[in-house]
Amino acid sequence: MHPDNQSGRSNRRHPNLKRDPMMKNTRRIGLFACTAMFVLYLILVFFNPYVPRVALTLPIAVSIGLSLAGLMVTLKTKPYLMVLVAVALFIPIGFYLLGTPGIFRWIGIFNIVFLFSALLLLVKLWGTKSRKFPNADDRM
Repeated sequence: MHPDNQSGRSNRRHPNLKRDPMMKNTRRIGLFACTAMFVLYLILVFFNPYVPRVALTLPIAVSIGLSLAGLMVTLKTKPYLMVLVAVALFIPIGFYLLGTPGIFRWIGIFNIVFLFSALLLLVKLWGTKSRKFPNADDRM
């Protein structure tokens, strides 16, 4: 047993995605994408040049909540929930806004960037979980 590992379990089964440098950058990309989506949704609601009044509808309110949830799960490094939030954000509104001209097209682009960062975290997590058994040298 390694002196730093008091429980006797292998550290390879449950990787710490927060310490890996590549995963830190992936998390930063996800945080940037969620923050940008949140700001763009606020611009869509309060400063929309195409609508003269405040345009808060239920789908946009849900998208604002989901972008905040995306920030939370990215901070907690939960890749499964990140994928769920990214798909929930992209399917109804992000896909539609991706086809519109103007600044709000960036909401769809940032949805894709957020999904890409979540998938990168999942690939890293699956790659480390696929090693179920430690090497023979680690048993001693």
